[in-house]
Amino acid sequence: MGMTGSAISGVVLSTVRYGDNGIVVNVLTRESGRRAFMASTPGVKSGKGAKMAMLMPLSLIEFVATGGRNGKMARMGQTRLRMPFTRLGADPTRRAVAIFIAELLCRTIPEDVPDPVSFDFVDAAISALDDEIDGAYNFHLWFMMHLMAHLGIGPEAGTGRKEIFDMEAGTWADRLPPHPNTIRGRDAELWRALGETGVTDLAGITMSRGERQRMIDLMSQYYRMHMPGFSQLKSAAILAMLN
Repeated sequence: MGMTGSAISGVVLSTVRYGDNGIVVNVLTRESGRRAFMASTPGVKSGKGAKMAMLMPLSLIEFVATGGRNGKMARMGQTRLRMPFTRLGADPTRRAVAIFIAELLCRTIPEDVPDPVSFDFVDAAISALDDEIDGAYNFHLWFMMHLMAHLGIGPEAGTGRKEIFDMEAGTWADRLPPHPNTIRGRDAELWRALGETGVTDLAGITMSRGERQRMIDLMSQYYRMHMPGFSQLKSAAILAMLN
C-alpha cells in the first residue's frame, strides 16, 4: 500500500463498529487519499474509551499503518492527536458543522487517490473551525463552496458583478440561459459572498436560518449536477437548527 510503517497524517471522517473490540475508521490521509483502516479499541461496544474520543469526526490524527496486503485492510496503531481541539469538541454548533463536513468529504473525496493540496486545505479549514473565528454557523457553507475547486468543479468567481449564476455552466451571466437551473437575487448575493469571503470573516455574511438552509440546498444541487452519484447529505437536517 506504500504507506506501511511510517507515520501517517490523517483526518477522521467516520467510524463503524466491527465485532466486540474493533472499528473500521474512514480516514482522509495526506499520503494516499481517503482510506479505511481497522483499529482495535477496548470499550468500542459502549462507545467509550480514550481511542474513541480521538476518533471523533474531523479529529486530526497521526498513526502508523501495518499490514494491508493481499486485499486485507491495513491496521491502525500508535494513534495520537496531531492537534487536540479546544472548541470543536465542546461547542454544539461546531460539532454539528464537523459532522456535516465529515459526511460531505466521505461523499466527495475518492478512495485511494493522493491529493496533498486538498488534504492541506481540509486540514487548515478544520484548524480554523476550532479557532476563535466568529460566524461558525456559516462555516459549512463556506467549506462547501471552497471544496468545489479541489474537486475540479469550482464555480467561476463573481467577477464583473453579473447577477445570474448559471448552475449548469458554473459561470456568471448577464442574461438567463435556456434552462431553469440558475441562481438569482438574494441567493446569488449569498453565493457570491461565500465565494469571496475569507474563513476569518464569516460573521460578516448575514443570513437567516431559512437562507442558510436554502444555500445548502442550492450547493447540494450544484454538487449533484457536477458530480454524478452525489446523494443527499443526511446530516444537513442537523444544521437546520443552527441560528
